Amino acid sequence: MKTHMKTPAFVIAMMFARVKDVKATCYEAEGVELADCTCHESCATCGYNDEYGPEGDSDCITCVGGVGIELIPYWEDGTGYCAVPGPENCLDAVGDETPIEGCQCHHTCGTTCGYSF
Repeated sequence: MKTHMKTPAFVIAMMFARVKDVKATCYEAEGVELADCTCHESCATCGYNDEYGPEGDSDCITCVGGVGIELIPYWEDGTGYCAVPGPENCLDAVGDETPIEGCQCHHTCGTTCGYSF
């Protein structure tokens, strides 16, 4: 059975604990601020989610600073997650030692990812 390694919740909480008081700006569209909105605590700016509001962790436009934290695009509009990028160690099959070129694991992966059965 395949299981996924996940970043422990306490690690994520520690990464963002110091940024909870930062006021982030929400955008309805590029350059158009949205009132009465609170971005996810990992986002410095967020936006563009018409359906549910841009307050989710995958709606970041820019990230609150932190060691190794980067915007990892998820949506076609360029918004995404603010996290430490996953390893560039995607493997095609069990026992492989050569990573797939140009592949980067999801940020919740531990040291490797891959295998699709």
